[in-house]
Amino acid sequence: MSILDVIRTRREITGFQDKAIPEEIVEQIVDAAYYAPSGNNLLSREFIVVEERAMLDHLEKTTPFMK
Repeated sequence: MSILDVIRTRREITGFQDKAIPEEIVEQIVDAAYYAPSGNNLLSREFIVVEERAMLDHLEKTTPFMK
């Protein structure tokens, strides 16, 4: 699959399953996010990984974009 195919078929995930993601996969995702382009090439970024279901449930109520 080419990078263009990946970009064209990307999707946004706004729902969550009751399934843990392996730590090494989480690290790869955060690493990829760190190297992704940003507006005005702002390199200082901070990512928060939420692992607790109660916190996800709380966050779901704070935005209309999470279901």
